[in-house]
Amino acid sequence: MKLVTWHEFISMPAGTVYSRASIDIEDLRIKGDTLDTQDFHETSLLPGIYDAYAVMDVPVGGSDDPDLVMTHPSGWGRDGMWEKNARFFIWEKEDRERLARWLLDPEAFADSDEVNEDNVRWMGAWGDIKGGRA
Repeated sequence: MKLVTWHEFISMPAGTVYSRASIDIEDLRIKGDTLDTQDFHETSLLPGIYDAYAVMDVPVGGSDDPDLVMTHPSGWGRDGMWEKNARFFIWEKEDRERLARWLLDPEAFADSDEVNEDNVRWMGAWGDIKGGRA
């Protein structure tokens, strides 16, 4: 994984897999097209749960109709945050292949010592994530 600034990220191609830099990585996203060098399309690679009334094309009603829906993928949206001090962890090919291997064969991963090996993928400081350094 590598950590990049907003300016580096916005110039990356559609298809870049990333997570917003934070202490806990909570989402895995894919970057779509850059829009006017200020914004970009994105979507989560994880399922999302949404208000059914906001997602459905027709009104839902009645006691048996759902209040929530899960979508996967959730479709393209615009980032729209314009946070020029944001940082992004880029999931490089090796990182994606490693995750895919674990997802495709979790039993083999659970039976291995790989989880206890030296798994450091990035080293930095608080300021790197918070936008103080890059």
